[in-house]
Amino acid sequence: MIGSLFVFDVPDRQVLDDYLSGDPYFTRPIFDSVEIYESRCMVPEREPGFLAAEADRARDG
Repeated sequence: MIGSLFVFDVPDRQVLDDYLSGDPYFTRPIFDSVEIYESRCMVPEREPGFLAAEADRARDG
């Protein structure tokens, strides 16, 4: 196997770390390395106006 992709929908990094600390895929040495990237679900919009608000937030920086 060359790689795996896991997608978690959690409110913040601490919740992810807490979950991974008890998950057998991550508590045992199964993977040579693990890389974690933050991303956002943009389409479909979770609620009306979400994309516009994200664009405003990115522009205002």
